[in-house]
Amino acid sequence: MKALLAAGGLVLLSALPAMAANMQLCRPGQTDAAPKPLPPSLINAARRGFGYTQMPAAVVTTMTVFRCAAGQPMMCSVGANLPCGKADKATSLPGVTQYCAANPQAAFVPAYITGHDTRYQWHCAAGQAVPTSPAPLDAQGYFAEYWKASSP
Repeated sequence: MKALLAAGGLVLLSALPAMAANMQLCRPGQTDAAPKPLPPSLINAARRGFGYTQMPAAVVTTMTVFRCAAGQPMMCSVGANLPCGKADKATSLPGVTQYCAANPQAAFVPAYITGHDTRYQWHCAAGQAVPTSPAPLDAQGYFAEYWKASSP
């Protein structure tokens, strides 16, 4: 039992520097308006969170951003189909309207028309653009599925 408690204490002690670094990044209750470049103190958390175990630190830093949400560091891996900015919540998009006029019964509207930052999946019904299946957003309007909380 003592060995188990000692091991648990060592795990906690090893996590303290990362926890302290997270607290320096985000003050209690702090929420940022926009993502920022990933600081060195979050590189290992990004590696774990996104499965970048063999990726060089410079690459992790280049393709990951962070922001504070209610005092918690949140990270997002930037990619062609991974929007890390706020979601477009518009329920009417000019490009989709035009696409549906030309394709009145289209079962889906491709992302090159909608953009990757729309919250909705789109289809056309009788020439009208129809938004469906809204993606879950966090309290600040970011796609919840792409943002991960930093863990020590």
